[in-house]
Amino acid sequence: MTRKTKIRGISAGCLGLAGVGCLLLLGIGVAAFFFVFGTTYSDTPRDRAKLRAIRDPYARVPAAIEAQKKARGGYPKDVADFDPALPGAADAIRLLSGGRLHYSSSEPIRYTIYIKLNWDGGLGYGSDDPRWTYGANDDPEWPID
Repeated sequence: MTRKTKIRGISAGCLGLAGVGCLLLLGIGVAAFFFVFGTTYSDTPRDRAKLRAIRDPYARVPAAIEAQKKARGGYPKDVADFDPALPGAADAIRLLSGGRLHYSSSEPIRYTIYIKLNWDGGLGYGSDDPRWTYGANDDPEWPID
């Protein structure tokens, strides 16, 4: 009889441990999902405020890029082409070289900067439409200000 009780005790303990393990794995899985796929944002005042908070450290980069255009007659093709002596250029170069903010310019008259936030969405700013917008999937972009 004692042996049967120990087996039941061991089984209950193993089941409890397995349950805790499953909950732990579920928590890790949810965290990994959001790490890989990111947070999605909606066109709501709360999400706009979150997006502005993400954008704020990069808000002066467009002015630095415009200073580059004014001095050179066109937008730099790459971050390496920025003149660090121009106003705001040192901070812009540091932020654009940090990995989160991406700069592209295919022509001397147009540029885009982009912050990837999730699997298919992010914040963007372009010289064609000088305002910060959020876009994801095939949904239309919307301004965050």
